[in-house]
Amino acid sequence: MEKISDGSKVVQSFNCTKFHRKNLKKEVPRKFVVTENDLYLITTGIGLKDKIPFSNVKEIGCSTKKDGCIIFHTSEPKGDLMIRSDDKCIEAVSQIYLAAKNKGKDIKITVNDNQNFNNTKKTVPIEFAAGSGGKLTVTGGKDKFVVNVPN
Repeated sequence: MEKISDGSKVVQSFNCTKFHRKNLKKEVPRKFVVTENDLYLITTGIGLKDKIPFSNVKEIGCSTKKDGCIIFHTSEPKGDLMIRSDDKCIEAVSQIYLAAKNKGKDIKITVNDNQNFNNTKKTVPIEFAAGSGGKLTVTGGKDKFVVNVPN
């Protein structure tokens, strides 16, 4: 099993897109790594962008749609984190839940089409709705975001 620099074993890693915290309409490619202790977001060229210990993850949110979005509700100073991985959502949430549980941390999992997102300035509602077209889009702004999920 692969290990990272602090000696933690890698449980799972996959490519994803990260939504900008201040503007969920913007996405950037990242590598998401789950270890036995922490969650990491890594960018090509720069390296480590975010490290979130399991102890700082309060809840994981997903919608009922096939959007691949995962929201990590955290106590991190940067606020919550939202990523999208079209083919790894269920597997990722399961692996994160089990890895955290092995360390004595019980993370709540919420599956609902209405979530909240804390970007440190305020908490904004997010609605996951059926959209048209072949691509996931995010609309809205300061008071509410809507994730339009293609059918």
